[in-house]
Amino acid sequence: MPARAEPLLPVARHEDRQQRATRAVADVTVEPLVAAADGSPAAVGSSSHAEAEPSKTFPPLFERPPLCLVAFALLLSTAVALLCTVFRDALAVVLRQPSGEAAALLLLKLVSIPVVSVAFTYTHIWLALWMTFKPVNFVGCLRIPRTNVGLGWQGIIPFKAVPFALKACDNLIPSLISPQECVGRVEAAGLVREKAAEFDQLAADAVDAAVAVAAPRLWGRSPRAAKQAVLEMARVATPQIVEAVLLDLRRESVVDSTLFD
Repeated sequence: MPARAEPLLPVARHEDRQQRATRAVADVTVEPLVAAADGSPAAVGSSSHAEAEPSKTFPPLFERPPLCLVAFALLLSTAVALLCTVFRDALAVVLRQPSGEAAALLLLKLVSIPVVSVAFTYTHIWLALWMTFKPVNFVGCLRIPRTNVGLGWQGIIPFKAVPFALKACDNLIPSLISPQECVGRVEAAGLVREKAAEFDQLAADAVDAAVAVAAPRLWGRSPRAAKQAVLEMARVATPQIVEAVLLDLRRESVVDSTLFD
């Protein structure tokens, strides 16, 4: 009894899983985020549910402050200057300092605390956000392979693209749809129509492999018209073969979940 041939499905079994994950996360997450940081028009989604258009550029470190903030800073600076010069004797009484110079120095120390804290916090948070998304590729030298360690840096999200995509696939796909449902939604006729060139090549390869085992001499001596007729019969029977294979795959005991990894 001849051995059962493997299903001739155009499934990319040998494609590297990490390469597919990288493409997936680049299409869904990394590229839109990077495009938003670069100011690309592609960063703006076309969804009608968006109430406000997102920012197209990564915010710069320094921006023009609003007028009210500038006015408040000027008033505060003027008040501190007056206290340290004109009213420093009264300030010394309030702060219980031996002299006006000591009172002015103490006031400057107290005022510098929130100023330095705000400047430091603003700068390091902006830098942390920038380093999360950029640069997209590693910039620097002496990088240890498969790590982000070296004399340089790569954005955390671009560097973690593959782990992010694999984790998302492992968590979402099993809860959204099963392999049986995926196969159940495939129509044999539509699959053959969309992948006509691939199935024609598979049919030709299958016929060549079959006759090479069954009747190699007869196939070699057959006229070209006879070979074309056999190939045409194989192409006509392809939808029925694909439908039979899909029926087998729809059975839970036959479907291998690794087929979809």
